[in-house]
Amino acid sequence: MAVYAGRQVKLKIDTAGVGGASATWITIGQQRGGSFGRTSDTVDAKHKDDNGWPSFVITGTPWSMSCDGAMNPADSAWSYLLGRWEAKSQPFAQIDASAIGGEKKEGKVTITDMSYDFPDSDLVSYTLELQGSGPLVTSLV
Repeated sequence: MAVYAGRQVKLKIDTAGVGGASATWITIGQQRGGSFGRTSDTVDAKHKDDNGWPSFVITGTPWSMSCDGAMNPADSAWSYLLGRWEAKSQPFAQIDASAIGGEKKEGKVTITDMSYDFPDSDLVSYTLELQGSGPLVTSLV
């Protein structure tokens, strides 16, 4: 069984704003951690013939991406994201797991959180939360 270090998986942003084959993917700098989630929205579909067993119908398949790291105000990806947040527009984001034999997954996202942390005895850091808006696709690049 192969195991991999998480540092090989990176969250990237398309600064061309188009996604797909014409995208210009750049890595958000100074990443320390990150996550990629896929869930299912469901409604209860239980009925009398189920004999008490649960039954559900999937009504949606939300996905999300997030990362955190040491803050670098000059990072071009972070600056791009700040501009997208201020404009209330949705950028394209990508999880790149190709270094560990995985795929690159991408899609349009809504920026739901861009936070800074200013601890007394540690680095200034950031947290970024992105909620998928529309389909999640395997990247062409």
